[in-house]
Amino acid sequence: MLRPAVLYVERSLPADGLVMNQIKSLRKHVDDHTLAVQVGGAPPIVDDRVTSVRCPFFPKVEAVKGSLFVRTARRAACLIDAGAFDLVHAHFGYPDGLG
Repeated sequence: MLRPAVLYVERSLPADGLVMNQIKSLRKHVDDHTLAVQVGGAPPIVDDRVTSVRCPFFPKVEAVKGSLFVRTARRAACLIDAGAFDLVHAHFGYPDGLG
């Protein structure tokens, strides 16, 4: 039986945080890759199944914040074969889901 391939789109994903721990625990069931759009002072994640990209600082203006996240996520998706996934999972609807 083929394992589904999942692309996770996440923001400010600490390597030892709750969401990353959930992703790692699901690895026994799915093939995965995570697109981590890092904002603020979060350090890049070093993991062969994570593409960690730095997003410009998020100002407190939601429209600008969302636009910067989407632009960064779209550019980063070009670094991986985004068409190779059966499911895209975004933990939050905005801005992760929009990206």
